[in-house]
Amino acid sequence: MYQQQICNSFWKPKDCSDRFISNFAYPIIHPKRDEIAKALMDANVEVRPMLCRSLGVQPFYVKEYGRQSLKNADIIDKFGMYVPNHASLENSSIQTVCSIVNNTIGEIT
Repeated sequence: MYQQQICNSFWKPKDCSDRFISNFAYPIIHPKRDEIAKALMDANVEVRPMLCRSLGVQPFYVKEYGRQSLKNADIIDKFGMYVPNHASLENSSIQTVCSIVNNTIGEIT
């Protein structure tokens, strides 16, 4: 349902409707991540970061290879987050999340 309802002009996951995928969360990558996350948290929706920082800045990596900018990992680190997506999540809850996201990024469905 997220796939059809979120207007995310920056990035959307590939449609895998022809496969069974069991995921715990739906990824959103957007330059307004912090604004979206705040609006969701204000509505008591749990939001989690997509990564625990880019690999190029992790201490073990920096020690071995030096600090590096890893373009795609940096984008995901800066703009990525997860919203809830589990078997007991009601459609009305997904619609609420989608509405908050779309309103925050300025795109109304």
